[in-house]
Amino acid sequence: MKDDLSEDLIKETHCILTMGIPTIHRNNTITTSEQYGGIYRAVIVGAGGCNFSTPRFVPVHMKDLCRSLKEDIDSAEKNQSIDPVSLASECSLGFVEFHPFQDGNGRMCRMILNAILCRYIGVIVPIGEDEDERKEYMAIKVRASQECEAFCAQESRAEGPDTEEEINRQKPPRLAELSGVISSAARTEYPVEQLIHPFPFVLLSREVSGTSSLLCTTINNTHSLLRPRSEMSGVNQSQAGGQGSKPGDFEAVRKSVIDLLKQPDYDDGSAGPVLVRLAWHSAGTYDVETDTGGSNGAGMRYEAEGGDPANAGLQNARLFLEPVKRQHPWITYSDLWTLAGVTAIRAMGGPEVSWRPGRTDYVDDSKLPPRGRLPDAAQGAAHIRAVFYRMGFGDREIVALSGAHNLGRCHAGNSGFEGKWVNNPTRFSNQYFRLLLSEEWTEKTVPESGALQFASVDPVTEEELMMLPTDIALTTDPEFAKYVRMYAEDKALFFEDFSRAFAKLMELGIRRDAEGRVTNTDNEKGGYRSAPKKSESAAPVQDDASRTGGCPVAHHKARL
Repeated sequence: MKDDLSEDLIKETHCILTMGIPTIHRNNTITTSEQYGGIYRAVIVGAGGCNFSTPRFVPVHMKDLCRSLKEDIDSAEKNQSIDPVSLASECSLGFVEFHPFQDGNGRMCRMILNAILCRYIGVIVPIGEDEDERKEYMAIKVRASQECEAFCAQESRAEGPDTEEEINRQKPPRLAELSGVISSAARTEYPVEQLIHPFPFVLLSREVSGTSSLLCTTINNTHSLLRPRSEMSGVNQSQAGGQGSKPGDFEAVRKSVIDLLKQPDYDDGSAGPVLVRLAWHSAGTYDVETDTGGSNGAGMRYEAEGGDPANAGLQNARLFLEPVKRQHPWITYSDLWTLAGVTAIRAMGGPEVSWRPGRTDYVDDSKLPPRGRLPDAAQGAAHIRAVFYRMGFGDREIVALSGAHNLGRCHAGNSGFEGKWVNNPTRFSNQYFRLLLSEEWTEKTVPESGALQFASVDPVTEEELMMLPTDIALTTDPEFAKYVRMYAEDKALFFEDFSRAFAKLMELGIRRDAEGRVTNTDNEKGGYRSAPKKSESAAPVQDDASRTGGCPVAHHKARL
C-alpha cells in the first residue's frame, strides 16, 4: 500500500521530529514542543533576515503542496517514467517556501526530501559529512533567504492575495530557481518498473526516534544520486550488504566507534559518556518478574521510549552512531548501542566489559516497556533499591554501576540537574567515590529548573562539581556506604566489580542457548506477543513513605 503525503501525515511527523525540543526566543521565553509540534504557526517567522508567508496562507500552501505532489506522482506512474530527484527537490523546496511551523521546518523539509528519494530509489542522503559541504549548504540557504526577503516582507505587510492562483504567481523567484537548478542536473529518468518496491511515507514517520533521526537530513551531494540506476551500485550495496565490513566483524564496528569518540564541539570533547548512558538506558528498563524490557529491541527508536523524559539528550548518542550504522548496516541497533557503550568505557580508560552479540530490533512498538522504570535522580536509597532490585541487582552491584557517574555531566535542559561529577568527565576512574567521601557537599538549587542537587567547590581551582540526591544516598545508607568506601580505596576492585555488573546489565532480558545464540521469542520477525498497554506517565505515583524512604536530603541535613 502507498500512502499519499497528506497534511495529517506531515503534522504527525513534525510532532515526532520536534518531540522534547523547545524553541528558545530572543527574549529568552520558551515555546515547548507540545505548543508547536504538528501545529501550523500563528506567528510570522523568518530566516536569514526575511519573513515567510503570513500564517493565514499556510493551510492554502500546504494543501497546494500535497495536491501538486500527488498529481506529479500520478502523472509519472501513468507515463511509466519518473525523475525522483526532481520530484524530491521541488517538493522539499516548496515546503520551505512557506515554513508552515514555528520551528523544525528544516527537519521536516529534509524528511520529505528523503522520504521521496527512499520511496523511489531506495536511498537516504545526509547533509554535510564534512565542513565544506555544510558551508555550501548554508550558503545556498542564505542566498535563497536574501533574494526572497523583499517578496516575503511585502507579503507580510500587505493583505495579500486571496486566491491560490495569485499565491502561485507570487512565489519567491530564487526558491523556484533553486528547485530548477537542483532538478536540472537530474536529466536521467527512472522507469517505474525498474524502481525498488515503493513503501509508504507513513512507515518513515512512525519509525523515527522520539526526538531526532538521521532520516531528518538532506542532500549533501546531489550529483551522487543523479546517475542512472545501473551506475548506482555503490549506493545500493551500502544499503543492502554493507561496504564497511563483513557481517559479524564486530571488531571493525568497535574501531568505528572509537574513531567517532572525539567530538570537539560536544560537551567535554567526547561522545563517550553519552554512548555509555545510551547503552545503560537501553537495558535498564528490564523487569525480572515480568521478563520485559532489557537490551533487546532498541526501543528508543520509537517515541514511546525515545521520548521518555528519562531519555532526554540520548538523541545525541543515537545520532553519533548513525554513521557507524551506515558503515556497518548488518549490525542491529540493539547490538550497536550496547557494543558502543562497552567500547567507550574501555577507550576512556575503564575496564574491559564482556559483550556478546545477537540482539535484534523490534519491528514495531508493541513490546516497549512502560515509562517510569529508569532511576529518578531526585530520590533516595529506597527508590534506588526498588529500581535495581527490579532488574535483579544487589546492593554491591548498585554501587558499582553508580560509578558510571565518573563519566559525563548533567544538563538542566535534559534532567533539571547541571554540572559534572568529577574533574575529568571523559576518563573512567574511581574519583567519583573518593569525592563522595572527601568533599563537603552542600545543597544547591539549579536556577534554570529549581532542582535540588549538591555542590562542592575546589578552593584552589574554583571548579564546581556536583552530586545528585541519589549519589548522596550512597553515603547516607549504611549498606551502600560500605561499598563506596571499598571502591574509593581500591580502584582495581571497583573496575572488576563494575565490569561484571555492566556486562550483566547488557544481557538483561536476553536468553541464550548453549552456543550463545539469543533465543528470545521476539527475535523472530512477526513473532511478537502483545505487550501491556504502555503508560503515558513519566513515573508511577508513590505514597509518602516510599517516596521519602532513604531520602538523601534528610540524611544529609541530619549529618550536617
